[in-house]
Amino acid sequence: MSNHELFSDEEQEHFKTEIFENDNAHQKAIELGFFDCNLLFQALTTVDNIFELKDENNDMKFVSRSGDLKQEIGLELKISRNTEWIFKNIDGQRCLVCDGEKKIILFASANDGLGYPDAQLTSASAKGVKTKDKIHRNYGSYMDKDSYKTWICFYPSRKDIKYSQQDRSKLKIELVFPTAYTIVKEGQEEKYLVKNHLIRMILNNQNSDGNLKPKLRSPSPEDITSSTITEEDFPINLKVG
Repeated sequence: MSNHELFSDEEQEHFKTEIFENDNAHQKAIELGFFDCNLLFQALTTVDNIFELKDENNDMKFVSRSGDLKQEIGLELKISRNTEWIFKNIDGQRCLVCDGEKKIILFASANDGLGYPDAQLTSASAKGVKTKDKIHRNYGSYMDKDSYKTWICFYPSRKDIKYSQQDRSKLKIELVFPTAYTIVKEGQEEKYLVKNHLIRMILNNQNSDGNLKPKLRSPSPEDITSSTITEEDFPINLKVG
């Protein structure tokens, strides 16, 4: 493992993350041009319900969770009639983008540092070169109004200890602005763990009612189910009238 610091030694020594938590984090997100971040928790709740309904024999359930979350976030944005933020392919990577705000959001499940201001926050698994390139461009660009800034939305991994608790209302999501990364060797390939977040917005679930149990489809009432055959049971070309 080796480090790639985008800061000089002097800057690194005095580096400090600006941290916002809970209501202040939600307010700061709005000030910085983001959407109402409560919808992130709405999407996460839906995705967790979907996840828990998947059979343990589905060996892709963890892999698909990331895609499910992006899908639900897109739907929540449409429901809120927010048309400024849309998913796009940026350099071959699916991102949530706001052209007006010059912002890009990547999504990643987080390590154990999620929600803890004193912990070093990064992704649960190392990322590829496309993420690295976007983070590299972040350095020195924060005050540049003409350049796109890449943020990362860290959501809880299913290994997060809070998922073993009955009350999941304490789950956190973070929006961060990373400026450096650590290089990790995986076989012959280099992967990257982002770090040195200039800003961490540690968001709480303002919509939570503590009920995150799977929402199963309600069965039809017995009186609706009938053995009587009607014309709806036939192909359209066989219907009469």
